[in-house]
Amino acid sequence: MIPQTLPPEDQAGKPKRLLIFLITLVLLLGIQYPILFLITGLLMHGSVDKFKARLVARGYTQQEDIDYLENISPVVKFTTVRLFLCLAAVKHWDLYQLDANNAFLNGDLSEEVYMALPSGYTCSNPSLKFHVCMLHKSIYGLKQASRQWNEKFTTAILNVGFVQSNSDYSLFVRGSGDSLIALLIYGYDMVIAGPKSANIPALISDLGSIFRLRDLGPLKYFLGMEIARSSSGITVSQRSYTLNLLEEISYSESKPVSLTMDQKIRLNIEDGEIISDPFQYRSLIVKLIYLTHTRPDILFAVNRLSQFVSKPRTSDLQATHYLLRFLKASPGQIIFFSAHSYLSLKGFSDADWGSCADTRRSTKGVGIISIIISAHILELNVYGYLTDSPIKVINLSYWIGLYGY
Repeated sequence: MIPQTLPPEDQAGKPKRLLIFLITLVLLLGIQYPILFLITGLLMHGSVDKFKARLVARGYTQQEDIDYLENISPVVKFTTVRLFLCLAAVKHWDLYQLDANNAFLNGDLSEEVYMALPSGYTCSNPSLKFHVCMLHKSIYGLKQASRQWNEKFTTAILNVGFVQSNSDYSLFVRGSGDSLIALLIYGYDMVIAGPKSANIPALISDLGSIFRLRDLGPLKYFLGMEIARSSSGITVSQRSYTLNLLEEISYSESKPVSLTMDQKIRLNIEDGEIISDPFQYRSLIVKLIYLTHTRPDILFAVNRLSQFVSKPRTSDLQATHYLLRFLKASPGQIIFFSAHSYLSLKGFSDADWGSCADTRRSTKGVGIISIIISAHILELNVYGYLTDSPIKVINLSYWIGLYGY
């Protein structure tokens, strides 16, 4: 995998202040009434595809074990997404993207759920003073809506011959060899991969007879990642996400730097004053962690800064802002999955003995270049048994896949 930089280009379809205001207004109104909720579909680079309006229930009023029993649904792992793209590049698979229209409305409710009528709606029988509606299907806003949709889709996809992965419940596979088809689902977004001989359009037609689907064509934008393909391989970046992050923090015009961390700033639990609003720091760290899915070059810095989220200090915030200046220098950094790679195994490791100023523990990093042993290497991230001495282990789940090919 070769880090590269995309050529500079105009930012397409930046969210407008008016759109942000409207969405915020709708969210505020939704606290009091079930309303028509305004949402948008996004195209490549995050530009607005279309506006949607949906009736949303006040799910925050639901009571557990009465209005719902379970509300957790599987979410695809980013490691799986990267491995998915790796295999597609090496095997020269086609990649298609689908969108399920009104996906959550397909779910069947096993609980007895009632909802107040929307404001302004009048019943034809005026003798009844208070009316409610009984929901037979899930609706947007219910806590169990995503789970019910996932169960409905899983049942349907298993009925057409797919097998669910035991390591990631969002991955489904059917067939083998030249007839193999792999499917990833995240919410109502689906990605299908397979060789040309697998006849993916026929599968899309079969799924379209069960659910209302929108064929988005070749995969270009998925989970905030911009995906481009050529004969040499597949490139993945989060350029729009990076630019939006810099604009949100008012660092769009900051001076770029070439290093991820400032050597003059000491990071420990005592230097600097405690930040009055730690939420600002924590929110920024979460966004940077999401960015590491395609930016292995900032992985160590983000892991180091995330160690201070409990009581962030001014020095920690300064170091985070310095990292933003590094992102300003190369917002279009990409990872490249070569179409001419081999599924071989390579490993690299390095250590910095006694580098932690607070505990004098060592820091050790391990990079595994492979996509076929990810499930086994991930165990090292959980237990950290790389040496006999206590160490701080870099999150290997990011290394695998980011460096895997």
